[in-house]
Amino acid sequence: MQYQPIAIVVPIEPLLRLFLTSKNLGDNNATFEQVVRDTAVASVVLEELQIVGRRGGLRKAELIQSVVLLSEEWTPENVRIPSLA
Repeated sequence: MQYQPIAIVVPIEPLLRLFLTSKNLGDNNATFEQVVRDTAVASVVLEELQIVGRRGGLRKAELIQSVVLLSEEWTPENVRIPSLA
């Protein structure tokens, strides 16, 4: 069995937009929901998390392998489960 650490991230909008500007990414006209759903944004956030993890001495198996960005805090109450119908 292989483990794949993931991160669920609820970014602070102004800080995420500032981070994206520093990376020459992002659309200033996009809504926050559109920004967090952008796969390019998720990729740069993942890359940054991995850089920080390496600096912190994490081994390859301990590094975040995937990231999910959400626009609102995740709780069991607000989970949207797709219909099985």
